[in-house]
Amino acid sequence: MSTPRIAAIHDLSCFGRCSLTIALPVLSAMGCQCCPLPTALLSAHTGFPGNTFLDLTAEMGRIADHWTAMDLQFDAIYSGFLGSADQVDTVARFFNTFKKSSTAVIVDPVMGDHGTAILSFREGMSFGTTVESDCAPLNEMVEAVLSAAPHVHVLRDPTRGGLAATLNEIASQSNVGILLEESTVPVRPEVRSACEFLGLDPLYVANEGKMIVIVPEDEADAALAAMRASPYGENAARIGRVTDDSDVPVGMVEMVTLMGGRRTVDWLAGEQLPRIC
Repeated sequence: MSTPRIAAIHDLSCFGRCSLTIALPVLSAMGCQCCPLPTALLSAHTGFPGNTFLDLTAEMGRIADHWTAMDLQFDAIYSGFLGSADQVDTVARFFNTFKKSSTAVIVDPVMGDHGTAILSFREGMSFGTTVESDCAPLNEMVEAVLSAAPHVHVLRDPTRGGLAATLNEIASQSNVGILLEESTVPVRPEVRSACEFLGLDPLYVANEGKMIVIVPEDEADAALAAMRASPYGENAARIGRVTDDSDVPVGMVEMVTLMGGRRTVDWLAGEQLPRIC
């Protein structure tokens, strides 16, 4: 099997264990060829006040054009921190150029733990049960998925804005529709209860130890089995599929509800609480 090639669209923080500083060595140690497409150069990540910031939007386009001329192909595309609003269009063009079709959507695992735990801690709230953060090292599970499903299209972490915002980004940037099944989206009862009490939608609550995987239909079962074999992915579920525009409009995310109807899973309106990063 050829070496998996992954395009990592993220910032490079010169200090701080995050973004490309971590993605490059981890993916390389897993036997993947990591091809960084840096969005910005920071003296330190955004958790350090006074950090310097160099916007690399213009250079991103030139790098992508060169890769197109080289006829590069990628087994996965990892998109993280974007340094400016203009980069949304740049990343959308990148997905349009390098994306693949005929895909299934898999998410790992239950949604909303981290954001709910952070909100409980910050505001001193008690929900009558323990809600713990879902922070977890996913490198071994990622390696297992790439081995089981060598044609992975997208790997994403549903952090800020949760599952809903991340899937909307993917649908918009890739010019596809995504259809979810509400009954299959895993949310812990304690997280769902806390969100109902606070008037929040768990689909928009931040996660840390979760992973969205988009793979070809014929590799979905293998990818799901690899995720469930990990202690961090035992609740992994297949929650939907990528569609053509005859089912869900391009750039949109829709959900089949528990009642059998459909609703639009839109972009987040306003700022989701708790704010993370």
